[in-house]
Amino acid sequence: MSGRHDGCYLRATEACCTKISGEHLISETVLDVLAEKQVEVSGLPWLKGETKKLGFAALTSKCLCRTHNSALDGQLKRLPRGNYMVSAFKQLVGVTSDRELDVVDHDVFKPLDDNAEITIHECEVFVSHVRTGGSSY
Repeated sequence: MSGRHDGCYLRATEACCTKISGEHLISETVLDVLAEKQVEVSGLPWLKGETKKLGFAALTSKCLCRTHNSALDGQLKRLPRGNYMVSAFKQLVGVTSDRELDVVDHDVFKPLDDNAEITIHECEVFVSHVRTGGSSY
């Protein structure tokens, strides 16, 4: 099923399913590097100044629908700093040409035109998804 799910951060793509799922607040790949099954955390509002050991599953938020959560590969890609055509950048990071690429800028998803040029500085975040838009007859 496609459409918008109000609880999904990627609802603007209008490619959501009806079920919401838990997304790790910290990449599970990063958590695996830090510890085996749990990490000690502090500074979270609901901890009220305390420090607590939490399992990885406790560090999730219901912010993506199942479709979008399963579509994210969670793989860190490293490229040299510089300018790239979006179409060439997509090839380098393994995004197929039939998918749209957005840059995440301050929690806002901004679509990138395949013919545009982007500059990679450091720690940019990108999300690919099925293309949206109207169909022509």
